[in-house]
Amino acid sequence: MNSPVSNYRIVRFKEGTISEEQDLVVREEPLSLVLLHGPSDDRQETDWAVSMRTPGNDEEFALGYLLTEGLIQHPSEVLSMRYCVKKEEETGNRLLIQLQPEVVVEVAARRKDAFLNSSCGVCGKQAIDEVFLQLPAIRPLFSPIPASVLLKLESSIRAKQPVFRNTGGLHACSLFSPTGTLLLQREDVGRHNALDKLIGAALLQPEQINLSESPCILHLSGRAGFEMIQKAAMAGIPVITSIGAPSSLAVDLAIKAGITLIGFLRDNRFNVYAYSENINFNL
Repeated sequence: MNSPVSNYRIVRFKEGTISEEQDLVVREEPLSLVLLHGPSDDRQETDWAVSMRTPGNDEEFALGYLLTEGLIQHPSEVLSMRYCVKKEEETGNRLLIQLQPEVVVEVAARRKDAFLNSSCGVCGKQAIDEVFLQLPAIRPLFSPIPASVLLKLESSIRAKQPVFRNTGGLHACSLFSPTGTLLLQREDVGRHNALDKLIGAALLQPEQINLSESPCILHLSGRAGFEMIQKAAMAGIPVITSIGAPSSLAVDLAIKAGITLIGFLRDNRFNVYAYSENINFNL
């Protein structure tokens, strides 16, 4: 597996002093998602999308992407995944995903130049109608989440971000229990990639984390954009917190999906944009 970081020789200027040093920079490489789909006697291979991502956890990313984009409804619809190359000089940045024969892939609805960059999870969409996917029912919370739990989320994950500490160039998505226990965390140069990896990792261990049955808190290291709310809604996550701001479209979708949305969770404060009744503000 490729390393998530590269080493570069740099010239650093600090407080009037110049020095030559080695510095770690987060890697960004393309990953081509190729779907093998259709009836057993007429299988088709479709280059579905290319995503710029940080190498690592590629199968988790692909599984999360397929679910949050509505291409599959359950992990069992994926038969296998393997790296493949077309040319000798290519590296393992092409992932062949074999789907169950009954999974319908609407190839005609896909743009031929579909490309997902590392900053936008809805790039390549032909129309906003494609983004408003059929959302599953969000399971309600058992009880309100204490504000004291939310205020501790950010500090509890800092020790779990080794690549970010070394590069400062990654987004992180973390999954917590309602009591604030860290369940999973994934990092990537693209915030939507990190979320797809996180959701994919959860899908691969349903005995430990069942997103459809056990309410979890999703914590985002950046802003809460529309595409992040959409992906979380597709996975059935009922609570989203972010250190940054949400967009108006993100708030609208959270209200529609039944997701408790919290922004600006930092420096001992936060704003609740949707379903404040699910938060216990007593400290």
